[in-house]
Amino acid sequence: MESTEDNLNEAWGGGEKPFVASYGKLMMWFFLITDALTFSAFLGSYGFYRFKYPDIWPVPEEVFTHFPFLHGDHPLLFVALMTFILIMSSVTMVLAVNYGHKMQKKKVILWLSLTIVGGFMFLGSQAWEWSHFIHGDRGGIETLTESVVHIAEGEELSSVYHLMGVDGHDGHHYHFTIEEIVENLKEKQEFNIRTANRNYLSNSESISYLEKNGEEVLLGANLKNNEYGTNTFGDCFFMFLVEL
Repeated sequence: MESTEDNLNEAWGGGEKPFVASYGKLMMWFFLITDALTFSAFLGSYGFYRFKYPDIWPVPEEVFTHFPFLHGDHPLLFVALMTFILIMSSVTMVLAVNYGHKMQKKKVILWLSLTIVGGFMFLGSQAWEWSHFIHGDRGGIETLTESVVHIAEGEELSSVYHLMGVDGHDGHHYHFTIEEIVENLKEKQEFNIRTANRNYLSNSESISYLEKNGEEVLLGANLKNNEYGTNTFGDCFFMFLVEL
């Protein structure tokens, strides 16, 4: 027991390398710990808001549905791809370090190059997702009573672009008024409104609701408004990407 206590006291008794840990290794551990604490705080706050406001919080599967160069909805598929790229980049980095210890220069260059390529792919994917999130797709309608409501076709979410008969992916950012939305609902009776609490109104109820409560048609997201729902969702998205 005395020998163990003496060793601990000697290890932490000062000097340049407690437990023979280099300065670089200690700083890396400090970085990892502070990064983990920061992300834990962000994820904790995200969970708090999501479960505190379940009726107005967007469903991620309805927000992140697109995949580059593919049409139709692919819920969270692109998110899964980015996660795979991130994990594989970590694997290639570990392999590069492993071969570095073995002094195999060519293999270090190979795996480190793959790590760099994976990093650029991940950053490019994040930039695409950010751009798509900001530009928007389905659109939403800000109201006096329900925060943001969405266009539906029957009991399936649709888009403002689809209702208005235009292409939302042609590079233009259209701006529609509540009056235009109401007129199109009158002409296309298969469309209706889904409220923030996930209730679907009939076509006539949707028209009446928007005439009384409609304020603004939202396309895309920023720090002030976003088509997906409560502004806090957009704030979390932008904050997490900035931290990343």
